[in-house]
Amino acid sequence: MQTDPDDTWLGIPFSEADARKMAGDCGFELRYHHGAGEQCFWLWFFKKS
Repeated sequence: MQTDPDDTWLGIPFSEADARKMAGDCGFELRYHHGAGEQCFWLWFFKKS
């Protein structure tokens, strides 16, 4: 993967479905999220009881 040297942000995009699966696979639940599809995608995971 080649990047632009002036680009200061590197990341991997993922969807709400990806985030929900990641949470479930780790024993958490995705309760809230904000910014899917944007540079900053905020996720709130809560441990399942």
